[in-house]
Amino acid sequence: MIVSRRYSFHALLCAVFLAGAVLTGCATGDPNINEAESALEDGNYEAALESVERALETNPENAQAYLTRADIYQDQATEASDPEERVRLYEQVAEAQQQAIEINPELESEIQGQRQFAYIDLMQQGAQKFNEAQEAGEEALFQETASFFTSARLLEPDSSGAYINEAYARLNAGEREEVIPVLEQGIETSPDTVDANLYSILGSLYVQNERYDDAITLLDEATGFYTDNRELQELRLNAYTASGNVEEALSAYSEQVEANPENPIFRYNYGSLLLNDEQYEEAAAQLERATELNPENGDAFFNLGASYVNQAANLDEEISEIEERLREEEREATEEERERLETLSGERQGLIEQSIPPFEQAYDLLEPSSPNYSTVCRELYRSYVLVERTEDAEELESCFDDIDETPPGMESSEEENGSGGQ
Repeated sequence: MIVSRRYSFHALLCAVFLAGAVLTGCATGDPNINEAESALEDGNYEAALESVERALETNPENAQAYLTRADIYQDQATEASDPEERVRLYEQVAEAQQQAIEINPELESEIQGQRQFAYIDLMQQGAQKFNEAQEAGEEALFQETASFFTSARLLEPDSSGAYINEAYARLNAGEREEVIPVLEQGIETSPDTVDANLYSILGSLYVQNERYDDAITLLDEATGFYTDNRELQELRLNAYTASGNVEEALSAYSEQVEANPENPIFRYNYGSLLLNDEQYEEAAAQLERATELNPENGDAFFNLGASYVNQAANLDEEISEIEERLREEEREATEEERERLETLSGERQGLIEQSIPPFEQAYDLLEPSSPNYSTVCRELYRSYVLVERTEDAEELESCFDDIDETPPGMESSEEENGSGGQ
């Protein structure tokens, strides 16, 4: 979960000082524009806008009128204390500027300079407000912070920084639904350079909202950019698993492993998916290679051990079926059946013994806080008991103090054996 997590704003990459970037009023041949600029200097926004409207009624193709309208809205936005009002006014600034450009394209570079100057100012104000909100720990302040970054991206819609910072502010404000379109737009601006954490956050939100197809599409793209990012890889695996489309997931991970055979994360994820699909032998092959490539991955060792005990559990089921049939038919086993039972028992015992080394590795590597730690304790203890390594089982009993459980009884050696995977 990321509900209580605090996110840091995305640092500005550079500071740009634009000499003369702000458009200034100048005398024009239109008395209405001159009146509007004079009213703007006096802070009389209502009168200034009325003069602009008269100018546009006279000449709807008056680019200077739209520029003046943008200046009026921007001055109002600078003074606005309400976050929603600030955003609304910057929307009008951007709209008026675009109208001026459409009428006179030669104004684009001049307007772009003004936008960049305002963008930097809004990003700096947003960063300051973000720090204040973090110190105060108040969601309302994060909402106000978000409005500065929203306004900034309205002026520079191709700059991912404003989207990123707005997303962090809204997450800290608890606006989890509202942040999804912001993240989507931010990633769309430059998908191959966006921070991996943004993909992770949006992918998690998709999964939480059961938008599995969107999550898979996003995380397929993200893991293509960040091939060694374990968090993204595991999130992708979870999305595939939650979607229920196992065949598609297996196909996707098989292709990844084939293309990147020395990548331990791909091997681990593919093996874990095979384990969950009850393809235990294939899972063991992938997980064994994953542990060779990354001998510090405790979860991979745990899943490898799980693949062996689950194979043993399948053999145990076949043994039980034969024994049940003999009981129902009230007869002794044939020579062929006795040989089969002996073979199955031997193979089952061998698989349980095979599970012990990877379980021991997992036990050494995993912290007590790990989700798999308690299961490792139980499965390793059970395996020790089943192969009659009583002293090892007794030494392991301290593990159960860490998880506040009682060790399984020695009678576990007579019970059916099985384990899931992570």
